[in-house]
Amino acid sequence: LTRAEAGLTRTGSAQVEVILRGMHEAPPGEAGPPPEGPGPAGPAPSADPEPIRAALRADPDTARVTAVGHLDVQVPGRTKPMELTGYDADSSWLGYPVLDGRWFQGGGEAVVPTSFLRASALKIGDRLALDLDGRRTTVRIVGEVFADEEDSIYADMATLTALQPTVPVDGFEVQVKPGVSAGAYAERMSAGAAFASGGASAMSTSEGSETITVLLTLIATLTILLAVVAGLGVLNTVALDTRERAQAIGVLKSLGMTPRQTMAMVITSVVGIGLVGGAAGIPLGVALHHVVAPAMAGTADLRLPDSMVAVYGVPAYAALAASGVVLAVLGAAAPASWAARTRAAAWRTE
Repeated sequence: LTRAEAGLTRTGSAQVEVILRGMHEAPPGEAGPPPEGPGPAGPAPSADPEPIRAALRADPDTARVTAVGHLDVQVPGRTKPMELTGYDADSSWLGYPVLDGRWFQGGGEAVVPTSFLRASALKIGDRLALDLDGRRTTVRIVGEVFADEEDSIYADMATLTALQPTVPVDGFEVQVKPGVSAGAYAERMSAGAAFASGGASAMSTSEGSETITVLLTLIATLTILLAVVAGLGVLNTVALDTRERAQAIGVLKSLGMTPRQTMAMVITSVVGIGLVGGAAGIPLGVALHHVVAPAMAGTADLRLPDSMVAVYGVPAYAALAASGVVLAVLGAAAPASWAARTRAAAWRTE
């Protein structure tokens, strides 16, 4: 889940987003959006993108920056308009996980999410016509990206200018240098002279999703409950087994077996079961994960990249396999302690 969230939010790539307000006017005859916050009604202050671009590029903590523009275009065969998002030519660092193909390298190329390819019955290499107010341009789909925005097409800014010569810049996406706090960077830039008009705002995109946090908490709770149930199952099995071996344990205690040796005997009797359970459960769990995770993503028209499915390495699998032994030992601890404390004479009644 955390890797999927990082892929959708592009965590670690575009860490700061700058939004320019007032760059679009409402079409004739339509009301514009209401003003934000208290105050008299009126148009929101607009920001000139060039001073902001210059300020972002001149800042010593800026690693990369790209302008962002949007156009609503029509695609043959679809009734809803598509959002065409344009970036500067150097935008491969934006962090969209590429599932197949490659990122666009210039005008006339585009990348699209999996949901768009499935809904349009298209594939990489196909050409796509884009229409806007009587103008038409054609792009070639060169990549499939992991994104949850079905009605989106990502392309170079040159593709947008082919449809509309003057494309308003809606904002910027910024990658800060390693070790720089994205939140502190956004606050500092927002307080700068280039943002003084109030028509632009910078915000960090590195914050985690509350939904993912809730899901991870739920998964952790279910995992703990399953571990408790497994431990109780071992406890019940070992307790019954110890009762059945009462005579043998009594004889061994009469021959001089110490309480520590009794505990070790009872606990080691379940270590093998724990090893077998871990060795068998891990491959089954991995196989189930590789089937269930893509199927769940498929219901949302998402295709998970391999990095989001193969989330564990060999050391993690070894630790998970050893956890079967840990559960077995914890479950057997109480019956083993009881067997060690019981005197040899008391075993006659068992």
